[in-house]
Amino acid sequence: MSYDLHPGPIVDDILFLKDSHRARDIFNNKEPKNLVFRRADQKFFSLFNNNPITENVKRYVNIAGFGGLLDCGYRNLDHGLLDALIERWRPETHTFHLPIGEATVTLEDVNVLWGLPIEGGVVSGCENPSSVAERIVRCHTLLAELGECCFSGAVQESV
Repeated sequence: MSYDLHPGPIVDDILFLKDSHRARDIFNNKEPKNLVFRRADQKFFSLFNNNPITENVKRYVNIAGFGGLLDCGYRNLDHGLLDALIERWRPETHTFHLPIGEATVTLEDVNVLWGLPIEGGVVSGCENPSSVAERIVRCHTLLAELGECCFSGAVQESV
C-alpha cells in the first residue's frame, strides 16, 4: 500500500512564503540548510541547581502561578523532533501542516504542559526602564498585593 503525501494544504494560495520555506527543498529532494538551535535557559537552570530555591520562595513562585516551570526543570532538546516541526510550521497560518491535517498550539496546551495559568492578569517584561531602587519598591508593592490577595491581609515584614 502506498500513500501519496502532500507537503502542505491542497489549496496553498494563502501560503505566500511557499517558495522560500525549507519544506520546499525537502519535498524537491534537496538538502535543506542545517538549523542552529539556541536557548537561553541553560544558565538559569545551572544557577538554579547550584543554588536551590528555599521553600519560602518556592511557595511564592507557586502562588504566582509559575511553579510548573520550576517543576519541569531543564530538558535536553530533541533536535530531530524540532527540525521536523520547523519543516512543517507555516508562519502564514500559524499552524503545523502534518500528514493528518493542520495543528496548532493553544493556550490550553500551554496550561497543561507547563502548568502556567492562562486566566488572570498578564505577566510580561519590563514596561519602562527603571532604576534598581524603583524595581525594589515595585517588588515590595507586588509582594504586598500578593500577600493581601492570598493571605487575607496577613503580610508581615521582616526587619
